[in-house]
Amino acid sequence: EQERLAVNLESLVTERTEELRVVNSLLTELAETDELTGLSNRPMFLSDFSRQHAIAKRGDETLSLARLDIDFFKSINDRWGHDAGDKTLKAFSNLLKSELRDTDVVARIGGEEFALLIRTDSYSVTVIKAKMICEKIAAENFSSVEGDFQITISIGLCEVASEDDVH
Repeated sequence: EQERLAVNLESLVTERTEELRVVNSLLTELAETDELTGLSNRPMFLSDFSRQHAIAKRGDETLSLARLDIDFFKSINDRWGHDAGDKTLKAFSNLLKSELRDTDVVARIGGEEFALLIRTDSYSVTVIKAKMICEKIAAENFSSVEGDFQITISIGLCEVASEDDVH
């Protein structure tokens, strides 16, 4: 009888441990991810920034930081509604992800503001990539219930020097 109880208890502990693992994984994802876009959020981006800086330094690569802002985003919400604004943010996020490599970091850091971390051989590669992203976004049709529209973005770029302290 005690052996049967021990087996049942062990099975129950294993089951609860797995449930906790799943819940902890979900909590971690929620803590690190922007709910609307599925991109990393600001705190996760800051953590990634330190890690990417260290990787670039070890690999003798250039780390570039890009800040992106959707121009006149408030007018999208005002003219087509917040649902269209949310759809625009999601579509914009998907376009960004499609233009970047798996090793690049993209995050929504607030409202219509995004940030990228790109490790390359040279800063000029990042400048070219930023121009391509601007052109791709400007050529894309975004949609609302009332019709299609286009957006533009502003990008600020900088190279992070390997000797910079980013902690």
